This record gives sequence, structure tokens and C-alpha cells, in this order.
Amino acid sequence: MFPSQIIITLVGNEQVGKTSLISTFTNSEFCENVPSTLSDQTFSTELLPENVSLRLVDTNKNNPESLLNKLEGCDLVCVLYEIGSSKSLQSIVEFWLPFLEENGYTQPVIIVGTKNDIVHEKEDYETQNKMNKILMGLSLNFNRIELCTKCSAKNPQSVFNFFLTAQEIALYPLNPLYNVSTQELNPNFHQALLEIFKICDQDNDNLLNEKDFDYLEFKVFNSKLEKIGYPTIVKTISDGTFSGIQSNSITVEGWIYLCKYFISNGSRRIIWKIIRTFGYNNEFIKIKNVSIPEIKVKPEESIEFTDEVIQFLEEKFNEYDQSQEGFLTKNFFEKIFFYEGGFPYVENWMNCIETEKNNRITLNGFISIFQLKLISDTNNILKTLVRLGYPNEISKMFKIQRDKLIDFEQKTCNRNVFVAYVFGSKGSGKSTLLRSLINEEFFPIYLSTTKTQIVANQITNPKSENEKKNTLILVEYINETNIINSSRILNCDVAIFLYDRGNVDSLKYIQNIFNKMKISIPVVLIENKIDLPKIDYKLKSKDMQNFLKAFNLKKPLELSLKDYSDESLFFQEIIKRAKTPWDYMLKPKIQPLKYIIPISTAVTIGSILYFYLNKKKKNKDN
Repeated sequence: MFPSQIIITLVGNEQVGKTSLISTFTNSEFCENVPSTLSDQTFSTELLPENVSLRLVDTNKNNPESLLNKLEGCDLVCVLYEIGSSKSLQSIVEFWLPFLEENGYTQPVIIVGTKNDIVHEKEDYETQNKMNKILMGLSLNFNRIELCTKCSAKNPQSVFNFFLTAQEIALYPLNPLYNVSTQELNPNFHQALLEIFKICDQDNDNLLNEKDFDYLEFKVFNSKLEKIGYPTIVKTISDGTFSGIQSNSITVEGWIYLCKYFISNGSRRIIWKIIRTFGYNNEFIKIKNVSIPEIKVKPEESIEFTDEVIQFLEEKFNEYDQSQEGFLTKNFFEKIFFYEGGFPYVENWMNCIETEKNNRITLNGFISIFQLKLISDTNNILKTLVRLGYPNEISKMFKIQRDKLIDFEQKTCNRNVFVAYVFGSKGSGKSTLLRSLINEEFFPIYLSTTKTQIVANQITNPKSENEKKNTLILVEYINETNIINSSRILNCDVAIFLYDRGNVDSLKYIQNIFNKMKISIPVVLIENKIDLPKIDYKLKSKDMQNFLKAFNLKKPLELSLKDYSDESLFFQEIIKRAKTPWDYMLKPKIQPLKYIIPISTAVTIGSILYFYLNKKKKNKDN
């Protein structure tokens, strides 16, 4: 399986031509005036047989943190220098290549000389010869370099050809296959070839005869390679190695020689096609073909990961976080789910979890997205865990939690994942509450919510560091009045009702809801925006007490999302009330419904996630 997208990052000194190359490729013509840095540019392309899309990433040397983020997760980096400038080329030797090595960059590298259209008359032959020797030395001493080339942004055809070549190198890299210094196949690749040989050896005679080779061709290419043909293959091997052919069949030595031959003659695509068809990734680790029985969760039950899985995910996060900064980039995160067939519309998913200021995923966000996927796409996320190397039985990945009614009757709760629905009038702060759960900064301008929103995060009890983290999922419905008196309200563990301290209609909105409610549910009442002056609700203190008593409500929690410095305490209180719902049940004025068939929380949240997160995101350029 090939990736669905190739990410190429361009680096180099200021004004070396990074942005101009991307601009010319984007517009098919040279532009005199370009910005200092372009945003990422994504192209749907059919230039290569694998039909992958291409993302070009521009960088700024003066922003090291952003530079490192853009390098993480890319498939290939182009290091640019200006032709005719010895100083520009020297910066590659003294800064850029050491920078890549020091930061653990392991992907292919292309050295690109820019401004090839300019004739540098002042540069004498000796200087040019010296620069060529430097480039040759770089190729020999830095094994990630796969190509040294030249290009001009003023020549659209040369730019097109350059990026086509760059895509091919990213898709079919040499370095994982072959050690140029020793001229030998890399050990992991060699082992993969031996395993593929055994699979294709249908009669187990340790030889590949014509029938075995036909099997290989049809499996990889869905047809015979007519242009090559088995006799041609046999002759090629016979001419190259004495022990490669036996009884007109290919030996192991012949198979290894043939693969070397393809590599040395520029046919790396054939090799990578074989490797990926047989299920290997770029590190030649075979991706497991996982089969998991369908996991069924009854409507009254819920599903969670076990402590073992949470620990496994924490270890995986630390393994992937090569910079040890505590974050993963979106690019790298997408690659984790590569063999699941991709993580659809990952940007929408990232709106649901905690990220830091540069949009990198935190550990809490990493675990939260797995929890959301467990609810909405149970079997696929369990397959992903197996592919990531989870070592234990599938049955130890998850636990099915019992009916919440039993928890209620026995007044005990062992669950660690909780769902809260958030209700309130427009402008009461619902969306701000959701964004604060994932630690986004307070945004003072009111923006009306136009679609159902969902966020999730891991909540730690600051008073007890050893206490297990809980997952809190907040949902804001756009059509909340349709939810409140339907059976769907029973799928939340607690309902949060916000009112605006500075708006009398905000409290009346909630009062009207309570007066019409027919279902008894656990409720948290929140008086939001306590940083504002308190208005006269036309309710005396005694009247307010009577209001709370009439509906069996606790005193409202006071909150200011604008000034609140530690939301974790507040969300810990929400978790507490979700764990002990029997203490916070709303008493409806209308006779409660005697029997309601609950919808599975997994079905409800899963459907929200499907329509909200898997809805194809519109191209920003449209």
C-alpha cells in the first residue's frame, strides 16, 4: 500500500528561491512578487502511477520551532542553495545538513541549486569546479542525499520536472534499500526479500520457476510483465551471477541479484511495488493483516480502553515524539494511521482534541482521539492498535462497562469515560466551555454555533496525582430542544446547563426548559460569566432557593471562562457529578416518562462523529 499523500518540505537560507519554486509550480508561471513564506500547498495529481496527492511545505529559517514542526512527518526535504554563490552552498555543509542530522531527520534529501537561469560570469572555472567537488563530497558523506540537481523558478517546465522527480524519490527512496558506501542491500530489506521469495516459492523447492514468477507478477502487477518476460529475466540473472539460475529456475542468490539489478538500473518503483504489495512498510516491518471479530456493545452499556492500552499509547507517544518536546505534528500523526487506510479528515478530528499553539498534538489529545475512535469506529481502532504493536490479546484491549442503571441502583461507578451534553441560550458560553476543555485560549468575540460540536480530553485530579485520568467528552447540539425531551438525553452521563450572569433571558431560557422536561437526568447548573456585574433576575434569594428545591438542583457552580485560571478543577467537578449521578438528579414538574428505550452511547456519539468529523472538508482555496 502506497501513501495517499507525499509531503515535500523545502528548506534553505532566505531569498534562495523556496517560495518562488512553489509559486511557479502552483501557477504554472513565474511570479515576480511572492510573499516571504507560503502556506502549505496541496495538489491532486495523476503524475505517478500510484495517483498520490502532493503537499509542498515552505519554511522560514528564522523560525526554528516552526521549521522543526514542518520537517517532522515529511517524506522528503529539498535543501536549496543559490547557484553561483559559494557562501550559499557552504551553508548547506556548515548548517543545513548538520541541522537535519542533529534533529534525527531520516528521510531522503535532494540538494537543489536555484536561479539556474542566471549566468554567473564572475564565477571562474576554478570556483565552479570547487563547488562541484563539494556536491560530490556531500553525496558520498551524507547517505540521505539521493540527488543533486539544478532548477530555475523562471522555467515552469524545469520546475514541473523537478517536483515530479522529487515525488518519485519520496515514493521510491533508495536509502532504505541500498547502502551506497558498501554497495550492499540493507539488512532489513534483504530479509524482506527472502521472506517474499519463500511466499512465491509455491512448490517449496527453494527455487522460483516460471509458474512461481507468474504468481509474483500477477500478485504485484495484476498481469505478466510482457515487456520483460521470464526468459529475459533468466538471461539477465545468468549474465550477472554464476549461481543465480538452476534448472531454468531462479535461486535465492539470483532473486537477490535481480532486485539489485532493478535498483541499479533505476527501476526502484518495481521493487517498492513488490515490497508494499507484500505488506511491508518503509522500515520493512510487515504490517499485520488483522482480523478482529465484530465487537457489539449493548445500548445500555459503554466501551472503554483498559489501563494496559492507555499505558501502551503513552509509550507509543513517547516513542514517536523523537524531539522529546511532548508533541506530535499532524503530518506524523497521519502516518501512524497510514496502514488503516488513512485517518479521514484529520483536521476535523484535531478540532476535537487538545493541541498546543502550533497545532501539534499533546499526549492528552493523542489518547483522546483514540477514545473517540473507540466509540465511533471500534473495530478499526482495535486493528490499528494491533498494527502499532499492541502485544496482548484483543480481549485485553477494552472493557464493556455495565448498564448505568445498575450503577445507579448500587450507587457505584467504575467507568472512566464520561459524556456530558451542554445546553444553554445563545451567547451563554457553551462553545467557549467546549474549547476550554481542550485548553484553547479565551476568544472574546461571539461566534454563533452552526453545527453540533464535540470535544474530548483527559482530566486529572490536581488534588490526587496518583488518581487515574478520566476522559470527558462534551457535546453541544445545534438543535438542543429536540434532544432534551427525547430518549437521546439518557445517553449522557450528566447534562450541563449554562446561563449568562449578565443576561436575565439566559436564566429564563433554562427555567422554561426545566418546566417542560419529562425526563429525570443528572444536571449541573452553571452560572457563567461571573466576571460581569450580577443583574436583577427578579428572583429574591428565597425565590431562587425555592426554584432550586422545586427541581432538586444543587447551588449553581460559578464560572468565568475569561478569568478562570484552572479549568481542570471545574472539569474534575463535572467528572465527580457524572460518577455520582444519584446525587444530582433533576426532578421534573411533569410526570416523568415511565419507560424509555435508550439509544447506545456508542451509536449516538458515533453518529455525531461520523457526520461531523468525516464530512469532507472544503478546500480552503475554493
